[in-house]
Amino acid sequence: QYPFFIGKSDDSVYFRVNSSNLAFKRNGGTSTIKTEGSSNDLTIQSQRHLIFNTSDANERVRILNNGRVGIGTQTANAALDIQGSTADLRLTSTGESRTALANTSTGFEISQIGNKAIYFLTNGTEKARISGDGKVGIGTSSPDAILHIKDVNPRIIKLQDANYTDQYATIGFDDGHIKLSSDPDNQRANSIISFSIDNSLKMLLTSGGTLGIATASPDSNYKLDVNGKAQVRSVLELDDVLTLNAISTPADPQPGQSSIYMDSADGAIKAKIRVGDTVVTRTLASFE
Repeated sequence: QYPFFIGKSDDSVYFRVNSSNLAFKRNGGTSTIKTEGSSNDLTIQSQRHLIFNTSDANERVRILNNGRVGIGTQTANAALDIQGSTADLRLTSTGESRTALANTSTGFEISQIGNKAIYFLTNGTEKARISGDGKVGIGTSSPDAILHIKDVNPRIIKLQDANYTDQYATIGFDDGHIKLSSDPDNQRANSIISFSIDNSLKMLLTSGGTLGIATASPDSNYKLDVNGKAQVRSVLELDDVLTLNAISTPADPQPGQSSIYMDSADGAIKAKIRVGDTVVTRTLASFE
């Protein structure tokens, strides 16, 4: 007949059985296992922590009295705290690939076993994904390059220097045009856009609109400042003055080419013309 006790009901320790629950009392606290509700749900209630051990008497899982769950730890510091030499979480759907979250010796790992994507959502909408073949898409669910960014805002990428307030640059794409913008809000004077190869400056565009090639300080009196030889493979058209600096007699041009120069010896404008192996020099204008 229920209830019956092992121990006395008024003792500090007892085991009680009745028709709907088992009760364990120790040092004034009672833990119970019971069925309740119309569906006869099973409820396990501990006065403190709920601990699960395996046959080797080692603790494997603990539910703390604050609701946190620890696997491999007795002091869970999050809603779910997993610790151990192989602390990972695997999610597997029947017939589908497996997703794993792991904290390894080299860092935190998110892995998808199988040709499936990993994607990230905010506010119920996908914002980014890594496809099964390793392509990263931002703003697109079907990336077709290593990094594929899609957005209606022409300022797609923003680069900001934390050392300076409100100073940044943007890279954008709008109506078929790529746009590079340095200091769009004009927070710093004399901003530039520079291009380097092998840690060496090759080209620089100043805020005044001067393009310098092979120079870090292009002359602002010109729109193009080339430090070195320049070659035009077709027609060179000028809408303004062509200025020649006086030089000593240059080397002979290649066959089928000619050179125009200002001779520093007499100030004359001369042309060297080469046809085959024959080179002739003609004076176009003399200094008189």
